[in-house]
Amino acid sequence: MAATALGYSGPRIIVTSDLGDMNKLCGDRVRVMGVWHSRVLAGREARERRGQSECGRTRR
Repeated sequence: MAATALGYSGPRIIVTSDLGDMNKLCGDRVRVMGVWHSRVLAGREARERRGQSECGRTRR
């Protein structure tokens, strides 16, 4: 998706739930907009309460 967006000229917007990776890949050349599903947010909040990172490892 990032390569396709970078291949076009003019204003570009990517809508994704993976903001971090898209921002790393595209930098400031593409506007990245976040979309979140309620289950994704619920899972993330539950992991944060348990002190776990996104990959399931316990934070120190």
